[in-house]
Amino acid sequence: MTEDKDKPERKHEIWGIVLLGLAAILSVAIWKGPGDPAVSCTEAHVGSGAIGACVVRGSVLLLGLPATWLIPLAMAIEGLHLFRIIRSGIDKRWLLFIIGLIALVPIGLGLWGSPVGAVTTRSGLWGGFTSYYLDEGLGAVISWILLLALASILAVVTIAFNPLRALLSARPPSLGMKIDAPAKASRRK
Repeated sequence: MTEDKDKPERKHEIWGIVLLGLAAILSVAIWKGPGDPAVSCTEAHVGSGAIGACVVRGSVLLLGLPATWLIPLAMAIEGLHLFRIIRSGIDKRWLLFIIGLIALVPIGLGLWGSPVGAVTTRSGLWGGFTSYYLDEGLGAVISWILLLALASILAVVTIAFNPLRALLSARPPSLGMKIDAPAKASRRK
């Protein structure tokens, strides 16, 4: 009887181990780098093997290096959720936030690049393509405003944090904690 009850829990633990292991392997592969672009990724082992080099090279080509670093973070968040270390509601919100950042960071780096829309290891194909057409269609200023609005909406919807309110507010954000102002000391005459 107890074996049937433990089976789903063991399945969660196994998947948690797999995700945390893959996150660690991918982090090492990213840290080691995709190798020389002139050499096939199957020949450029650079310490992470042919598979690691090919996965990293493809991810950097598609998303750019900064967004590629967010992928193992997303995997680790889900792995920790499967271990029941992170509560269910919190992990999903942060996971969606990281996935949204994976989509938005390359666009911002593509807009920031010189020339705008160039495919680089910072922006990847996604960031270069999207930033080029945003800049051509809307102009640089409106593209940046749109990107910052999307990032703010992402933060509000997923992790319930409004960066614009934090910037524009006279008081610092409480982040869910109530902070009372210290009482003024009375002076004796």
